[in-house]
Amino acid sequence: MKRKAYEFFLVGVVLVLTMVLAVGLYRGQTKVTKGQLLMHELSMLRSSIALSKTTKKANPKNLQDVSEIVVDPFGSPYHYDAERGWVSSTTEGYESW
Repeated sequence: MKRKAYEFFLVGVVLVLTMVLAVGLYRGQTKVTKGQLLMHELSMLRSSIALSKTTKKANPKNLQDVSEIVVDPFGSPYHYDAERGWVSSTTEGYESW
């Protein structure tokens, strides 16, 4: 009888550890995916700004002039410097991308 209780306990511990590991891996994968999407969006936004600057001979006044995307994949707003024509993320850890 004691052996069955021990086996149930052991199976329960293994299941909990498996779930914790799965959740951790999922969160890590989500962060990587959002980071890749952020790099792609920044590249597209910067290309749009460069194209606008080429055709209109001036930087766009605001980000909405070249795109409807105003928040990054993490939910933070993009920062646009109209003087330099540079867009960046405001998400902590991704500001220098």
